[in-house]
Amino acid sequence: LPRELRESGIKPFDENAVDCEKMSNKTAIAVGDVALNLDCYAYIALAPFQEVTIPDVGITVERGIAFAGTFQFANTTIRARAKIDVFTPEPSFYLEGNMSSMSIGNGFLEIGQTYDNSNGQISGNAYFLIDYRAPLSLNVDIRCAISIPRIKSYGDVSVQVDDAGAKFNGQIMLFDKILSSASVEWRWDLTYF
Repeated sequence: LPRELRESGIKPFDENAVDCEKMSNKTAIAVGDVALNLDCYAYIALAPFQEVTIPDVGITVERGIAFAGTFQFANTTIRARAKIDVFTPEPSFYLEGNMSSMSIGNGFLEIGQTYDNSNGQISGNAYFLIDYRAPLSLNVDIRCAISIPRIKSYGDVSVQVDDAGAKFNGQIMLFDKILSSASVEWRWDLTYF
């Protein structure tokens, strides 16, 4: 099999996380000398109503629904982690991820973080973050670009929302003729709009 397929699969969100090397010592884990670190594994955890501790392996699963992992297929890597806690008076939702820049169909479709008008190239990894906590705390960061070179079309967007305000930048080009772009920024204290 080609190397790209041999290296495909599901992996930890960050296999280079601190202390992950200790996770390879199965004897130390079995006798309790090393507590498991969820960051060193791809996982799905369900504890919708209360925190759950599994003393035999030293893991505490926080209340809510959570997952983390990396999916790698051919030359594309998608990393995501989430924690959702809705069964509480103050619900929260956290989702973070990124996708390596990729080209599909011999350059028919390209996806990444930004589009460079000067050279017609997509660069960087697409990224998204949504973090909501009740009663009203929201942080959003989305950076993504899509290009279809054969029909000379692309779209590029950046969205940021945080405690200070919000910013939106976007542009779209269709058939190398129709260009539309927008940029909006405001501050919550209304000093800039």
